[in-house]
Amino acid sequence: MEFVFDDKILNCQDENILLDEFQKMYNEQKYVQCVLYIEKKLSAFSSKFYDVMIIYLYSLIKAKNKEKALKIVKEELSMPYIPALYEDRFKEIYAELAYKEKETKEFVLSRDKIREILETNTDKNIIILAIVEMCKLNIRDFLDSIQIFFKRKIRNIFKVMLIDALRSQGVNKEFELVNAGKKIYINPVTSENVLESEDYAILKKILEDNIGKQNPNLMNLASENLMLYLSEIYPRKVKEKEYGFIAYCIHLYSLKMYGDEDEKLSLIYNIDNHNQEEILNLLQTACSI
Repeated sequence: MEFVFDDKILNCQDENILLDEFQKMYNEQKYVQCVLYIEKKLSAFSSKFYDVMIIYLYSLIKAKNKEKALKIVKEELSMPYIPALYEDRFKEIYAELAYKEKETKEFVLSRDKIREILETNTDKNIIILAIVEMCKLNIRDFLDSIQIFFKRKIRNIFKVMLIDALRSQGVNKEFELVNAGKKIYINPVTSENVLESEDYAILKKILEDNIGKQNPNLMNLASENLMLYLSEIYPRKVKEKEYGFIAYCIHLYSLKMYGDEDEKLSLIYNIDNHNQEEILNLLQTACSI
């Protein structure tokens, strides 16, 4: 499905009006749409250039295009002059992205600091840094803190990342994991990798059948959202009767990220869509990392 631009926006040359339109798209979580419009209209900005660049970078990040966002923010930071306010914002964005691409200088956390982060910290970037750093060490030195982390009320995807790290180092030990208030006992060695799970394979096949090669960008986005969704409910399995409905919701949510809708989508999946809000809300949570 090809995206259709609004001529009213394309023909507008008023920076304030355009900035309001792009901010509205971002607020409505139409991140891919926002990126496409800004790339078309970036040359129209002068006095509001840095404002629109901030929206552009965050939209790229939300649209799962972190590599491009990192490249752009590095180019901006290399400029001879940036207003101080915006320079600080660019540095914040760079710091958020850099660890993903291993662009940071050697960053070493002490073992005690890693334990403190696992037990008390809520900053997602610091948590990920701690997990990345811990993978370089003997993860068995942190098992008590990891058990505390698994019981904390924190995004489940971070717990999945830790389970993957434990599995990679062959830690054969049962942990108590709490997700959505429910206690689950899990052994990393015998646990399933989300991307290698039957649920992922089946749901991805359904999405491929309905999106196919006609829109590879949408398929890539849907695959990413599928992984994040399954990580959010992990280790719960999807019931066989739920497959079509979950795939429909992921397809619908991914379309909304493009700022698009398809009223016939529920007919294509042959499902009743009246219960979609719960899944869409969970997807919004899952995809907000």
